[in-house]
Amino acid sequence: MDAADAVGKASLGGRAPYVTIYLKAQDAIVTRAMFQTFGCGISIACCSMLTEMIGGSSVADCGTLTGESLIEALSGIPADKQFCAHLAVEALRDALSHLPPVD
Repeated sequence: MDAADAVGKASLGGRAPYVTIYLKAQDAIVTRAMFQTFGCGISIACCSMLTEMIGGSSVADCGTLTGESLIEALSGIPADKQFCAHLAVEALRDALSHLPPVD
């Protein structure tokens, strides 16, 4: 994303999967979200669902998203891949922490 207002990253201790979330926000509303991931199909699905869930949401609401709520939105994912949802949320939280404060 060109000129993102905030970028967040997450990985498994510096190894794949790698997740990067890009956010544009205006008046404490996420107006656009994009992602890049180097990982499996589940990682891609988690990041895609996350960006769908947060678009148009308040920054405060985005901060309440959990790995479990992402898994539920995907109607479940295999137990051995649930860390992918948690990584996507971790990257989101990192991005949210880099958004400029609202006046």
